[in-house]
Amino acid sequence: MDCNKNLMELPDKFGSYQGIHPFYKKRSELHEHPFDSLYSHCLLIGPKSSSETSENCFIEYYFEAYPYPLDWIESMKKVKAALTEDIVMEFLGNLGWRERRLGAYYACVGEFSSMIDIVGVHLLKSEQPFAGYHYLLSIAYFNSEKGLKYLRKYLDFYLSQYHLDYDQYDAIRTLCYLDNLNKTSIFSEYQQPWNEYLLKRFENYKSQGSANTKTTLEELQNQYKLDYTYIENEIEMLNKINFYASV
Repeated sequence: MDCNKNLMELPDKFGSYQGIHPFYKKRSELHEHPFDSLYSHCLLIGPKSSSETSENCFIEYYFEAYPYPLDWIESMKKVKAALTEDIVMEFLGNLGWRERRLGAYYACVGEFSSMIDIVGVHLLKSEQPFAGYHYLLSIAYFNSEKGLKYLRKYLDFYLSQYHLDYDQYDAIRTLCYLDNLNKTSIFSEYQQPWNEYLLKRFENYKSQGSANTKTTLEELQNQYKLDYTYIENEIEMLNKINFYASV
């Protein structure tokens, strides 16, 4: 996998790669996808960032959990004051899921909508676990036509991958959130594929001897409710951070 330093005309510490990075080889063996031709943003200086700014000022927020602590807004105001696009790109270019997850969140805190292509490609390739939700949060927060295209590409492919339990559930709820926000009805195009995904997933669990007790489509739908309240809460918090940081 060659990193093309000048592909996106970025500083020399950044580059890109096609296909699946060798670092994710084990996970990539689980599935094939049609996104190998897309270039993924990466750091060229190794699997861990060498930036003292990133390491010292931002690393402590890796493991913050929802619900947010009472001082979250004040903490994020300080982070926002120090954030630059370069720092966010370091996190998003890192090979660790914690760093990429944080980079996606900081893209929202810094209001760097220019990160949407990096986030969107990371989502489509799904090279690592645990970061997908924050990619989707970025797409929901920026609410752009480009972000929606990445979301739809993700659903078009991964809803047909019944053997993979990735971020399909969060993705479909993100779409429902955006439908409600934009007064659209795109989810109607995915209702049937979503139902089929749920049923096929159950069949897979059953064949593996690990099926849960939900056996009908109605029961599965009740278990996987299309409730996006948690996304609304996350977006509300980000809006508060960016509002209070500006006053």
